[in-house]
Amino acid sequence: MAEPSGVNSGCPRCVILERRIGELEARVRQLEQLLLEATRASKRQAAPFSRNQPKVKPKKPGRREGHEAAMRPPPTPRQITETIDVPLERCPCCGGPVEDLQSHEQVVTDLPQVEPVTKQYVTHSGFCRRCNQRVRSRHGDQTSSAGGAAGNQIGANALALAADLKHRLGLSYRKITDLFGSHFGLSVCAGALARAGQRLARFSAGTYRALITIIQSSRVVYADETGWRIHTRSAWLGVFTNDFVTVYLIREDRSQTVIREVRGAYFRGVLSSDCCAS
Repeated sequence: MAEPSGVNSGCPRCVILERRIGELEARVRQLEQLLLEATRASKRQAAPFSRNQPKVKPKKPGRREGHEAAMRPPPTPRQITETIDVPLERCPCCGGPVEDLQSHEQVVTDLPQVEPVTKQYVTHSGFCRRCNQRVRSRHGDQTSSAGGAAGNQIGANALALAADLKHRLGLSYRKITDLFGSHFGLSVCAGALARAGQRLARFSAGTYRALITIIQSSRVVYADETGWRIHTRSAWLGVFTNDFVTVYLIREDRSQTVIREVRGAYFRGVLSSDCCAS
């Protein structure tokens, strides 16, 4: 009668196989734990702490002893916008009189409390007989000439700050609206900032082409690329730079067409890249 499965019958080969099975099961558990930690690390927004393998002798925080002092430069007298005298008439502890008064200076640099400035522009329209069309006045600070229900607009400074926070610092539009509302008291929706960013891209098309022209006339241009996402689609972010300007472009392929688009037909400089096949 055959022995039940998993019971060692004393066969040397069975002993070896059972030992090997135990080693493989332990290896599988170890790999599963590593996979779980890697999956958690990929979803963690902040940098993970080194808690699994702490260093025996960790590096002492801060700079080395004897380093040059690093302090904020003091403001110049012209930069001081206000001087506030804080008198000492009595002892703040017991209320008694004080003698031998001395003066001490401290400079505090802070951000002002930001409050939205709402301006109303009254524009005028009329019919031009020479142009044979109706025209309308517009102030230089207006970001749009829309009226009616769409006449409540966000100013240029706020839109420029939103674009910088979005595209240079990487904040989402929803976080920007939260920042505007909590710190500036400015109520704006994420969709309005997104549409403003699209309008800014159209307005900046001429400047973007001028930057490409500078790249095309450069003696040396450095190029690189990395993966990108357009909603749910895979794409590529290409970068072309020299000592003065940097041009980015996002395309759904990484072919030579992208290189020619920026390089132009009359590029006579040196194009340097890091093993870029295209």
